[in-house]
Amino acid sequence: MSQCLEDSPLRLGTKLTGGDELKLQELYNERHRLALEELLSGGIENFLEFLRKERIPNFLSDDEMQQIRSAAVPPPRCVSFLGEEQGPELSSSLDCSSLTYFPEVSDVEPPVLELGWPGFTAGSYRGVTRAVAHFQPSYGESIYSCKEAARRMIQSAREVIAIVTDSLTDLDIFKDLQEACTLRKVPVYILLDQSCAPAFLKMCRNVNVRLDDLRQMKVRTITGTTYYMRSGARITGEVHERFMLIDGNRVATGSYRYNWTRRKLNQQQH
Repeated sequence: MSQCLEDSPLRLGTKLTGGDELKLQELYNERHRLALEELLSGGIENFLEFLRKERIPNFLSDDEMQQIRSAAVPPPRCVSFLGEEQGPELSSSLDCSSLTYFPEVSDVEPPVLELGWPGFTAGSYRGVTRAVAHFQPSYGESIYSCKEAARRMIQSAREVIAIVTDSLTDLDIFKDLQEACTLRKVPVYILLDQSCAPAFLKMCRNVNVRLDDLRQMKVRTITGTTYYMRSGARITGEVHERFMLIDGNRVATGSYRYNWTRRKLNQQQH
């Protein structure tokens, strides 16, 4: 429960009102947690049997059950005082925390916006907010597709480009970002879902680009919430947000992903 409350405004020790109690129930459900334990330790049949015994409606779709099982990371293997490796199957309650160090985050805090962040005092639009819908492929009155709209925004950037996405392997868009940070010296911040990092790095290698050489581009990875089991196994969610901020006055968001298949095969909006 403390995992869920750690970053929540509903912290332990605070007096809860009626509305806060309802929010707390949405935040944490002990029976759902036990059901997930059964799903990971015994499989789908054990999970469904637990739901029947507890008279709990099935709160997971078939796809979600498969995704959770495939995304679960087994507990780390422990080492005894004698130096013998012990697998997690020997004891699901074995506590290795006093003997082994398994850091979840770096010991060193990452620099905050080390390329700087403009004040947006010059040229920022202060008039009526406008929204334009783009489609992939282009549709209706919109003459630009999602990809073309995104590329035009990147090519027009003069102060900063900030992208949060779960996928970035489109060579044309990456080339535009590369030109923005090298030729126009525009700071580029990219925040990727951690699962996308290998594909992104492979794309860079395929086009002979070393990220260390792009001084005005910073790429970092993040994950969704991590859910821990009693056995030590954990489930980590993914980042499904997709948005791009240009010069502090233009934002692009939607279902479009920056890769080839989304551009050529799938219908999307941006």
